[in-house]
Amino acid sequence: MHLGHFKKPRGILKIVCLMLVIIDLVLARIGFASGTSPVALFIDPKWVNITSVCSFSFILPIIIICYLMGDEVPIRMEMLFQLIGAILFLASGSLITDVYQNSLNSKDVGLALGSMEIITGIVMFIDFALLAKELYGKKIGLVFCFKKNSDLLSFTQSQNYVTFSRHITQWNFHIGQPLTK
Repeated sequence: MHLGHFKKPRGILKIVCLMLVIIDLVLARIGFASGTSPVALFIDPKWVNITSVCSFSFILPIIIICYLMGDEVPIRMEMLFQLIGAILFLASGSLITDVYQNSLNSKDVGLALGSMEIITGIVMFIDFALLAKELYGKKIGLVFCFKKNSDLLSFTQSQNYVTFSRHITQWNFHIGQPLTK
């Protein structure tokens, strides 16, 4: 069993996200009407809630099991999952909070579920940001530019440029200000 990933924020945040998703799932499924009813929402908010909670109750355990087995999870795939999860949970939590804010039935549970989903989305976004920092380095700007060169096969990193090479074409990936000639 490989526990090295769980000594880093990347692994710890996956465990925290999974625990939050499980809490969201339990609240959404049995937290209403004394444990006999799921969350009462209109169709669209209900589907956003079901999609976010159910999909990530599968995705996060799979990533954690891969960590435990010592497999490398592609960081870009992990980033995309966390970004999509953050968007889904923030949207779902906002919709649930909006519906139950003025409700007379199960207001406390509805607001608790909405708040937990917003917290889950924030934790997923923090994980996404840390993964992006790990992948792209410390300097993350708003402008992304690509410049094509040829004939080199290498990976280099300098103060301003990260170069990814693929086959015979080399791409200079610059984060920050646009490239100048």
